[in-house]
Amino acid sequence: MRTLKHVSTEMSLHVLAYNLKRVIKILGIKGLMEAIKAWAGLFDDHTNQIVAIS
Repeated sequence: MRTLKHVSTEMSLHVLAYNLKRVIKILGIKGLMEAIKAWAGLFDDHTNQIVAIS
């Protein structure tokens, strides 16, 4: 059944895939992986809160 909730989820997945393809085309796989690692390094492992950037 195609309810609004399911269509919304499906559309969100389409948009995510589109944006990932664009980022890969612009930065390349290595650039994307470096950006993800840098972004993940901003979070405290135990609290999942953003650590102050110095």
